Amino acid sequence: MEVYEDLSFESEVYLKLKEAESKTELNKAGYTTSELLESLKL
Repeated sequence: MEVYEDLSFESEVYLKLKEAESKTELNKAGYTTSELLESLKL
């Protein structure tokens, strides 16, 4: 079960990073580090 939880967490982090990356590409001004971290909070 622990392995599943680890994989699930890693998958969730990856998806949130991809989402933040997509938002950054759409916004030519980009995001600050704090804005990216804020958007990744659960």
